[in-house]
Amino acid sequence: MLSLMRLICNCSNLKTKIATIPLWLIPFCFLFLQTAAQNNDYANPNVIRYEDYNYNPNIKTVLLEGATGQLTDAAIELNTNQQLLLRFDHLYADVVDYSYTIIHCDANWQPSQISESQYLQGFSTDKILRYQFATTTLVPYVHYELLFPNDIIKPIISGNYLLRVFKTDTPEINVLTKRFIVFSQLAGIQANIHAGTFADTRFTHHEIDFELNTQQLNLLNPYNDLQVVLLQNGGWLQRIYGLKPRFVNGNKLDYNYDGEYCFAGGNEFRTFDTRSIRFLSERIKQITQADDKTFIVNLHNDIRTSSQRYAFVNDINGQYLIKHQEGRNSDVDADYVWVNFKLKMPQEETEGNMYLYGALTNWRTDTTSLMNYNADDMSYEKSLLLKQGYYNYQYAYISSGSYPDVTVTEGSHYETDNSYTLLIYYRNPNTRYDAIVGYKKLNSIKK
Repeated sequence: MLSLMRLICNCSNLKTKIATIPLWLIPFCFLFLQTAAQNNDYANPNVIRYEDYNYNPNIKTVLLEGATGQLTDAAIELNTNQQLLLRFDHLYADVVDYSYTIIHCDANWQPSQISESQYLQGFSTDKILRYQFATTTLVPYVHYELLFPNDIIKPIISGNYLLRVFKTDTPEINVLTKRFIVFSQLAGIQANIHAGTFADTRFTHHEIDFELNTQQLNLLNPYNDLQVVLLQNGGWLQRIYGLKPRFVNGNKLDYNYDGEYCFAGGNEFRTFDTRSIRFLSERIKQITQADDKTFIVNLHNDIRTSSQRYAFVNDINGQYLIKHQEGRNSDVDADYVWVNFKLKMPQEETEGNMYLYGALTNWRTDTTSLMNYNADDMSYEKSLLLKQGYYNYQYAYISSGSYPDVTVTEGSHYETDNSYTLLIYYRNPNTRYDAIVGYKKLNSIKK
């Protein structure tokens, strides 16, 4: 547990020095310490985080996608043959025995109050048996794959699910967790995306209007029984939730609000390409090698683009694609290289931090994505060890207590092409879990 002094020094909203704490307050400080330790970003790996998270720093390039192809959502329809493919690397020269399980969660990504037998068919855990050693790479690793649902583990109800991977001999220690959804298409969805309704959002935001047909659900109270969640580019931090139907006309639910379902359009993602390290691609300034021969890729300096006009970039909405141009099997032929990012701009005056943002950092804003400010060079800097491929990224700023804001550095334009996911959750009064009864993927239209 953190010491009392360390917690007080690190806590931004607690100004009292330890010497000034009254004696009667000490027991409450220790209670606060215990709570803070439980919520710490780097609490021990015995504690499950119900989000996409790598508990071992040597676990890299964790991808969970549809088995039909790359850059697909981690979403499958219930009672179909659809499967998901998990891929990840362990930067280690030998094989580790891994197992997995899945956990049903509610609409807020907390464990559902139901037993495993109510959402799982088969066994509760299974081993990951597919692995390959990296071939000619400078950085040694073992590549693991899992295809599921399968004959061993299969979900039998819809909803949010957490895939949990752990070491077989120490099941209490988490290795990684990934979110995925299982849906039943019971609610009809008609949706469209357009520029923001109001003058102050017309050229910067996307507004999503939609209507639901709930005839197959027989709702008793549509205002309380349904939850609607909208995601931007698959990131769960960029979501809108909590709005109720504007009008209810029998089985028709109208969500055509003016401004409530509105996202900042942001900008097209920045890109770089390390599929080959034999030559300099468009965004790469220099390629060198460290003392251990590991390749170092220096990108061209980035600048703030928030004041610039919109310019089209053919991006992949914040995702990344693993590819080794000179190899036959990118899963094990692609090497790991250090990529150096530099954002040239004055340091923000408000209290906050700059983060490298996108799927390459798991859409997370913690120490793994936190950028350091170099005052001498007037730039934010970050180095990441990444597998060869094609990557998207942005810079997100978080001031005290706010959500990631990419508009500070990237700007915001209604012309930007983003993907949006619409999820409809339904809690039947006779059950204790949130089912997903509607799923729809949308793309904003380029002007």
